[in-house]
Amino acid sequence: MRSFARRLLETRKIPKPFRAPRPMAFEKDRSRLSSRARLEAMAILVAGITAAIAPLGSADDEARELTLRAIAGRSPSSHVLVVHASPETLAERDCLGALSELVVDGHARGVLLVPPLDAFCVSRKQPAAEPAASIQALPPGIVRLGAHGTAVGFAAPPADRPALAALGIAEAPWIVPAPAESVPKVSLADVAAGRTPLSVAAGRVVIAALDSPFEPRTSAAGAPEISMGTHVASALGGLLDGGARREAPRWISALVASLSVLILAFVRRVASIKASLIVLGVCLLATVLGQAILAASMVRGLLPAASLASGILAGAIVALSLDLSGWRRAVARTSDLLGREGIFRRVQTEPDSVFWPRLGRLAGRLFPADFVLVAELPSSQWHLKFWDDGDVGEHLIGERRRDVRRRPYINEHGVAAPHVVTDYLKNPGEPSLVVPLIALGETEGYVFLCGPKAEAAFAKVPERLERLARELALIARRRRLGSLGEGEPLSGSRLLDAPLPPSERLVQRADVAAKEIATFGEVLRSSPVGLFYADALGDVRLASRELNRWLGARGVSVPPESADGALPPGSIHLSQILVALTGCTAEEAATNMAEVLQSESGITGRSQPGTTPAFVLTVRALRQKADGFSSIVGYVASVVEQPEDKPTNVRALATAPTHDPLSAFPLSEVIAQAVAGTARATARQVKIEPMRGMGHVIGHRSALERALEAFMIEAAGQSPSAQPPVISVRETSTAVELSILDWSLGFGLPESALQRVLIAPGAAPPGLEVLGRLIMSIEDSHGAVQIRSEDGWGLTLVVSLLRAKPRVKVAVGEGGASAVDNVVALGRNTAK
Repeated sequence: MRSFARRLLETRKIPKPFRAPRPMAFEKDRSRLSSRARLEAMAILVAGITAAIAPLGSADDEARELTLRAIAGRSPSSHVLVVHASPETLAERDCLGALSELVVDGHARGVLLVPPLDAFCVSRKQPAAEPAASIQALPPGIVRLGAHGTAVGFAAPPADRPALAALGIAEAPWIVPAPAESVPKVSLADVAAGRTPLSVAAGRVVIAALDSPFEPRTSAAGAPEISMGTHVASALGGLLDGGARREAPRWISALVASLSVLILAFVRRVASIKASLIVLGVCLLATVLGQAILAASMVRGLLPAASLASGILAGAIVALSLDLSGWRRAVARTSDLLGREGIFRRVQTEPDSVFWPRLGRLAGRLFPADFVLVAELPSSQWHLKFWDDGDVGEHLIGERRRDVRRRPYINEHGVAAPHVVTDYLKNPGEPSLVVPLIALGETEGYVFLCGPKAEAAFAKVPERLERLARELALIARRRRLGSLGEGEPLSGSRLLDAPLPPSERLVQRADVAAKEIATFGEVLRSSPVGLFYADALGDVRLASRELNRWLGARGVSVPPESADGALPPGSIHLSQILVALTGCTAEEAATNMAEVLQSESGITGRSQPGTTPAFVLTVRALRQKADGFSSIVGYVASVVEQPEDKPTNVRALATAPTHDPLSAFPLSEVIAQAVAGTARATARQVKIEPMRGMGHVIGHRSALERALEAFMIEAAGQSPSAQPPVISVRETSTAVELSILDWSLGFGLPESALQRVLIAPGAAPPGLEVLGRLIMSIEDSHGAVQIRSEDGWGLTLVVSLLRAKPRVKVAVGEGGASAVDNVVALGRNTAK
C-alpha cells in the first residue's frame, strides 16, 4: 500500500503533459491490423463458417454412425425379441396365431412385422381376419439406413406414429444401437411347437422377420451377414434403452472450430510453427474424443465431425499461410540476393559466351601464342563446344569430330596431356599446342595455343604450361560449380538429372557467398600494406598481417584470430591503434575519431618525426544508406609506408626543363600541334569534337606539347583505323578538362597497372611509359589526371588544367591589337 501511495505521489510530481506514454514512430500504425492479424481473423471466420455450414453431409453421417457404434454397450437388450419364421413354418404353422399367443399369453408389448413377412403371415383359421392392434407391420421408409445398410434411426410418418408409439417406436434420427450379436433370437417353429416358452417375450417387443434367402441382409466390412430383422431389433432395443440422439446445434460446431484456430494462432505467435502444428494435431484428436464424450452423455451431442475437422484444417491453412508463403518468398528472395553478381562472382554470373573467350584471352597473355582457341566440355558429354572470339574461332579448325576420346585431343599414349600437333588447323603444317583443362580429375575444356611461338615456348618451359593449365581448369571448375542453377545438376547420367529444389539451391548459393566472404577476408589479411576494418563501435574485427607486424613492433598485443579469421569484439579498439601508431594521447585519439564521424574523406595522419620507417595513416568511416538516412556501419583504415630515400630502381621518364617556365597559353594550340605531329608521324587521323573558345590554361607549354604529341602518336599508331582516338575539351569555372578516348592503349592490362601509373608515373609498367611521361608533365603543371578503364578495353584519359583568368581588364586603346582576338592578357600593358 505504501509503495502504491509513493508511486502515486511521484506520478503527481510529473507535469501533466508528460504523464501520457511517449508517442513512438509506429503510433500511427496501431489502429491498423497487421497482415498476420488479418489472416488470423480470416482463418477464424473460415473455420467457423465451414463448421456451421457442414458441407460434408455424407461424411458427417458416416462419422456419426461410427461414433454411435463405438459408444454402444455390450450387454444384451431386455426390450426386444427377434422371432424368425422360415417358409416351411409359414406353410405348416399358424403364424398369426402363434404371434398372438406371444402377446396374449406371453405378455409381449407387441409384435412388429418386418416386410416381407407381413404379406405371408396370416391366420390359418381365419385367413381374412385382420391382425390385432398389437401386431403392426413395419411401414416402409420408417427405418433410416446408414452407409453400410444398417439401421441407425427411425423416422415415423405422422399417420403411423400413434400405432407405433404403443410399441415404443418414436422419431429418432440417430440411435445408440444395442449390439446385434446380443439381441435374443428364437424360431417361430419352436414357439408354435411349445419348445420355447412364451414367457421369453414378457415385456419385450417381438420383431418378426422372414428367415429366407429373399430377405435383405446387411453386414459391415469383414463381418458376417445379419438379417434386417436383427438390425431393426438392434436399433429398437437401443431406442428403448434410452439411446435416442440428435444433432447438436450448428453454433457449437462453429464455436469449437473457431476456438481451435484461435488457440493455434496464439501458439504460433508465442511459439513456433512446429508448436502450432502440434496444437493442430491435438485439436483434431480432441475433436474426435470430444465427439465420443458428447454423444455418450447428451441427447443433442452429435457434431458434424468431418466438416468440423475440415473447418479446423482450412482455418489452420489460412492462419499459417503467411508462414508458408513467407518461407517460400524468403527462400526465393534470399536465393536471388545470393545469386546476384558480387565482387568475386562476376566470373560465375557472366554467360558462357563471355567467360570462355575471356579465359582464352587470359591464356594468350600468360603463354606465348599467335592466337588461341578455347572449347568447353559440357557436362556428361564427350564432344567439345567451341566459343569464338571475334575472328578467331571454330572455322579455323580442320578436325571435325570434336571427340575428346580420340586423337588429336589425346597424345600418342592415349593420355589427355599437353602435346603439339600439326594437322589440327586448316592451314597445313601450322603447329597447335593442345592443352586439356583438368581439375580434380574432371575435364572442364580445352585450350589450343596456336603458332610457332607456342611450340617454342612449350619446348623450352613445359612446366610453365602445366601450371597454367591447372590454374585455368580450377577457374573453370569454380565458375561451373558456382553458377549451377535450376535444371543444372552437378553430375550423373542424363536419366537421373533433376532440378535442384529451392532449399538446396539456397544452401548452395549461401555456401558460395560464404566462400566469397572468406575470400574477401583473406584479401584484406594478405594485403602487403597495413589494412584493418573496425565495426560501428570501433572494435577492430579484421586486420592484415602487415598491420599486426606494425602493432607488434610498437608493443600492442594482438589476440589470435578466430576460426573465420576475425578478431573477437573488444580485443583492439580503433583509438588504441591511433595512439600506438601516431603517438597521440587518448584525448587526441577521441578528437580524431570525432573528426572521422564528421568528415566524408576521413582523417590522415603521419608518423612522428624520426620514426623509421615513416608511414601515413588514413581512417575513413563506412556509411550505408537505408530509409533515406546514412549511418555509420564501420571504419576502414590503411597504414602505408613512405620511404624517405628515393628508390634506386625507379628511373624518371621525364623532367621539367628549366627553360620552360609556368605560363598561360591556349590549350587549343597545343592540341592542334599534337594532332598535326600525329598525322605526320603515323598518317592517321584523330577525331576532335567541336570546342568552344581557345581554353587558356596555366602550365609548362613545351613539356605538355612534347608529352601530348608522343602520347597521341602511340595511341593513333595502335588504334584500329575505324576507331581513332577522340579528343574533347570542356571548360569549367576553375579548370579546363581535356578528355582523350583511346581504344588501344592499356589493352589487356589489369586495373592495378593503370592505378600504378597514376600513383607512380615515374615507375610506369612496360607499355605505359608514354602515358607516365604525360602524367608527369601534367602534374608538373599543377594539373590532375584521371583514368577510366573498362575491363582492359582501352581507356579514357581526363586531364584537368588550371584555367587562366584575367586579373585586370585591358582598355581598348591602351594596348595594341592582339593577333588573336580571344587571348586574355595577364597584367597591364604599359608604354615603354
